[in-house]
Amino acid sequence: QALRIASALAEGIQYLHDRPDPILYRDLKAEHVILSEGGRVRLIDLGCACPMSQAAATRAGTRGYTPPEQLNPDSQAVQGPYSDVYALGCLIHYMLTGADPCLPPYIKPGIRCYDKTYDLRLECLIEQCMAADHRKRIQDIRTLKNRIDEINYTRGIRRLCGEAASYCTWIRFGKIWESEFVYEKNICRY
Repeated sequence: QALRIASALAEGIQYLHDRPDPILYRDLKAEHVILSEGGRVRLIDLGCACPMSQAAATRAGTRGYTPPEQLNPDSQAVQGPYSDVYALGCLIHYMLTGADPCLPPYIKPGIRCYDKTYDLRLECLIEQCMAADHRKRIQDIRTLKNRIDEINYTRGIRRLCGEAASYCTWIRFGKIWESEFVYEKNICRY
């Protein structure tokens, strides 16, 4: 569910970034996300949002979710799409662990420290989003959305593999051994 929410948020932020005069959201946090009964994800409160061309003139955001270049007036880094990537990475971490980024310690351990069953690729993705140096982060929200969707897709394929394995067990009872191997191999290869 966290990946589905993150993908929907990335799509909304991507819309802001793709406008003719790109807009940075700059204050993505749990309090600004509403989940409706129908499962729709809504992003509210654009009070800190501003055109990307004017972002360097102001500082805004919430400590814990906001990247260093956005809050530090002495920062040489310019705010950009990677600033919203940082905040979304913090939000995904929060959704998966319950560790509030607004509370100390502000640097949180990886998600697998909380739950070893999390996908290692997801942990690496979140760490890339939350890199203090903006040059080491994923640079745009579209790339982040694609990576989230890829992880979510492969999780779905693995779930299908589990269902295929139980189907193949049924085939085994029908004594169709060779078909079982081919069928399982074709699905689980992905």
